[in-house]
Amino acid sequence: MLFKCSDYQNEKKFDFRRRKSPYETCRVSLHGLDPDSSYELSDKDTVEKYIRSGRELMSSFSLSIEKVAESKLLIYKKAEFCEK
Repeated sequence: MLFKCSDYQNEKKFDFRRRKSPYETCRVSLHGLDPDSSYELSDKDTVEKYIRSGRELMSSFSLSIEKVAESKLLIYKKAEFCEK
């Protein structure tokens, strides 16, 4: 089960693993992104950060939730790169 909400600067993606789900990993995709832009994803459970293209995030990526009845929160936004 997936939910998405916005706060004008960041997008949040909530993912839930149901109690009876035997699946630890699934393929998910985001919608409405700019395929030619880069996005920074922050996993609030592991504190890891990733940079991925909008095209990659819209095609699909792997998402794992190890324990049943647990959830995952991903925050994503367009990546900002500083030029020298």
